[in-house]
Amino acid sequence: MAQFAVDWFGVVAPGRPVVSNFVMVDSAKCTALVERPADIGELCFFLLPRCQLPPATCAVLYFSADDGAWTVLGSLSAEKPSGIFRLPPHLGAGAAVARVGVARAPAATAANLDLVGSGASDRRGFARAIARDLMAFVTSFAAPPADVVDRWLARFDAKYARDPSFYLRPQ
Repeated sequence: MAQFAVDWFGVVAPGRPVVSNFVMVDSAKCTALVERPADIGELCFFLLPRCQLPPATCAVLYFSADDGAWTVLGSLSAEKPSGIFRLPPHLGAGAAVARVGVARAPAATAANLDLVGSGASDRRGFARAIARDLMAFVTSFAAPPADVVDRWLARFDAKYARDPSFYLRPQ
């Protein structure tokens, strides 16, 4: 198997130069700095032609503002060599600097994480995850109250404030 390498991929925010100054953290992870993260709404993550990801392996993209918690944005593979990944609106707000991280992972693991990613099918998966959360909340009542959606929205906002990626986790 080829060694995971920092020159296999790049990241670009619209209107900015390509981020390619990744530094290896360990044999399967690397990071790079991104300035002014509050100005970034989405990132384009791409594999370069020299990338040698083995079969059944993905490169997973993460984002962290001011060395806070890492948020999974999506993944790429030989079959899906590029994608546009939206950042949650609050991610990077007020931060001076952020980190983009890339980690090699088994495709089966990455498939469970790749709900926010690029394209209509990924946005559909994101919407379905939110709808599943609403459905689970509504069906938790024997007789849903009239304000069930308002209650769910309050619960959703509280969960999102604690963990913006909670809807990406299997239920």
